[in-house]
Amino acid sequence: MLTLINIMEYVKDNEIFYDYVLAKYSPIKETRNKLRISNILFKSFKENPKNQDFFNIVGKIRNEIGLNQTVWGIKNFEKNLKWEFYFYRHYNKNINLRNLIKIFNKYFKVEDLKIDENLNYVMFSFDIDENKIIKETHIYFEKFFLNSFQAWSYQLSSQNIEFENHYEFFNSVQYKDIVKKIMSSPFITSKINISQILYPELMECKSICIASKRNVNGVYFQGININQFLFFLKEFNYPTYLVEFIEKNQNLLDYILYDIGFDYSINNNKLFIKKSGFYGTF
Repeated sequence: MLTLINIMEYVKDNEIFYDYVLAKYSPIKETRNKLRISNILFKSFKENPKNQDFFNIVGKIRNEIGLNQTVWGIKNFEKNLKWEFYFYRHYNKNINLRNLIKIFNKYFKVEDLKIDENLNYVMFSFDIDENKIIKETHIYFEKFFLNSFQAWSYQLSSQNIEFENHYEFFNSVQYKDIVKKIMSSPFITSKINISQILYPELMECKSICIASKRNVNGVYFQGININQFLFFLKEFNYPTYLVEFIEKNQNLLDYILYDIGFDYSINNNKLFIKKSGFYGTF
């Protein structure tokens, strides 16, 4: 059983690794005797003793759908951390909203959330915080358009459905297309230095996702290394205890390809970061 004390998990032989869209990837270094990325999530829980239920639900979800089949996100709102759990249906169509709500209801108060399970949705997620109340879910659909992979999401509550976000994924070498996409928005100005968004330190990555959201824009860097990840954590002011944990265990976490992102807007030609986040699996 996962507890606030028994927190460290190590990679098993022949373990399969997944990124934030639950696509398999090969680790970039040897994994023997290395720490799982889930330990970073557990460290974020451990800072508050009230979060034992978060550990409990991780264990319950694993038992139901398997190891590393849940994607988690840690979101930073000015050092106030919140979490999101994402459930992809790539490999198991029995992973659906109805079944996961049954699990969450054991530890959280979940509103009456329903969707037609015959719809071809590919993923859904729940926002998690210390209030332990889930009022809505986020439902995702996806499609390939020529050479572009795109996805879009809706926020679903017991009262209504609202369109949320549109995502477009680019190979990182498609720099001109990425810039064009970023500049195609009223949330940005023509005078902005694009390197404030496309951080040079993060551009060596597997792919970049540009998100068009209701009130902001977003950018996600997929497949960065541990040094880039630490740069991101420091640049975006993550809590010291989390940064120190990763620095201390850097050699045990160096095989992982990390996925990170942030939401931004422009005001008087100045970049404002509303939130940032990074992702892993458990």
